[in-house]
Amino acid sequence: MAFKTLFYASLGQFSFEDIAQSEKGAYFGITFMIIFLVCNIGIILNIFIAVIAVLYDGYAEHRNVY
Repeated sequence: MAFKTLFYASLGQFSFEDIAQSEKGAYFGITFMIIFLVCNIGIILNIFIAVIAVLYDGYAEHRNVY
């Protein structure tokens, strides 16, 4: 259930009431979710930057042709 909740939170579909009712308390649940979302954003941003860098390397090799 926790993985499903975090996965849907990454997609923007979550309820603060459900997360606030965690066994560890409302503060821990919301803090954990925010940390998880920040890590996801960092990972997705790094993947996006890596794709852009690889595309630029391919372009730089053939820039005289283009």
